[in-house]
Amino acid sequence: MGRGARDLLHDLSWDPGERSNQLKLQPDLAKKFVPELEAFVEERIVNRSRDESGEVSEETIRALKSLGYID
Repeated sequence: MGRGARDLLHDLSWDPGERSNQLKLQPDLAKKFVPELEAFVEERIVNRSRDESGEVSEETIRALKSLGYID
């Protein structure tokens, strides 16, 4: 899906610890999420993830961490 990040697909309803990567087992489902992920990145990261104070919100930091963009 891009940028050198490791692609992962987890079903948090039964795998909350994110231990079972389902990407290879469910490639069609993973492809379904690509447009949603791209829209999220466009909206939250490209088009300003900063609030009026110029600080990155905790919500954005959590989202970036969950997507593997930051540690």
